[in-house]
Amino acid sequence: TNTNSTSSSSPSETTSPTTAPTTEGSNNELMATVDMCHLCFQTLLNKVANLELNDCAPLNIPITTECPLFITWDILQSDSNSSSSSSSNSPQNNDYTLRGCIGTLSPQPLLTAIPSYAITAGLHDRRFHPIGLSEIPRLRVGVSLLVQYELCRDAHDWEVGVHGILINYTDPRGGQQQQKDNYSATYLPEVAKEQKWTQEEAVRSLIRKSGYRGKITEELVKSIRCTRYQSSKLRTTYQEYIQHCCAD
Repeated sequence: TNTNSTSSSSPSETTSPTTAPTTEGSNNELMATVDMCHLCFQTLLNKVANLELNDCAPLNIPITTECPLFITWDILQSDSNSSSSSSSNSPQNNDYTLRGCIGTLSPQPLLTAIPSYAITAGLHDRRFHPIGLSEIPRLRVGVSLLVQYELCRDAHDWEVGVHGILINYTDPRGGQQQQKDNYSATYLPEVAKEQKWTQEEAVRSLIRKSGYRGKITEELVKSIRCTRYQSSKLRTTYQEYIQHCCAD
């Protein structure tokens, strides 16, 4: 098991101490693709249905490229599914609920990491029971590639809706002779916007997410080492995956 793997998208989730990866400039140009989403569905179907599917078209995924990533499974709510079937409108974003989200801040080879985290997010996110075969037709998968890591001037040197943030700090309550605890946590770029948080609210929530239970002081916030990053994210529904497989 990758010790750097962590769940996300839920404000209440905790994460193990992490450090910002060193990413090459070329990785800043990486973009999530439909093929990456199709690989997630193919892998999940093979595992859950005990199949041996191969994608009907070659998957154009870099073989050697490494990048931090997260895989998110959402599920269409049953009432939304029935209402959407009687309407010409496609399901909206708020018709879906989180079903699993796992990823890593450590750069991983995409060709192997995408299917690995697709299974981990779908079957081993401890917040949820494993995805069942009957749920797959209502799923939507999101692939997030984390790019453009930059060291912030302070804990508020980032933009809501644009950046994810990774914070690292030590417990200021420890004395000089006492070993101080280290804390770390991250939120993906979409979290603060979805929660309608200000920067200050997001930072305070992230401090709690890291496991710190002491008083959040100005001194503590000023001591935070903050790294911002951006995400290239693409979503694909099961119906879109099936249409891809049935094309031609």
